[in-house]
Amino acid sequence: MGKVSITVNEHQYLLACRDGEEEQLEELAEFVDEKVAELVENVGQIGEARLLLMTALLIADELRDAESRTGADQKPGARTKRDGAVTRMLTDAAARIEEIADNIEQT
Repeated sequence: MGKVSITVNEHQYLLACRDGEEEQLEELAEFVDEKVAELVENVGQIGEARLLLMTALLIADELRDAESRTGADQKPGARTKRDGAVTRMLTDAAARIEEIADNIEQT
């Protein structure tokens, strides 16, 4: 099992992941950190839990928008391989965000 040290909002976290997924987890953490930084710029430091919750909600909103756009131009039930891959990637990212949040809550 792999381990990755990530930094979000200047807080460092040690997370476990499957072997070979370290780089992807680091990239996801960087994405989350960028979203948190955008929030901090707009609303300030309002507490770690609140920032992470708001970030998760923003990412979930972006996921919903992306799913709506990919399905809007197609007939019902018709999915291309690319759309399926994007959906799987976003679903995996959402699951990993939930894992990160669970790990943060345990520390």
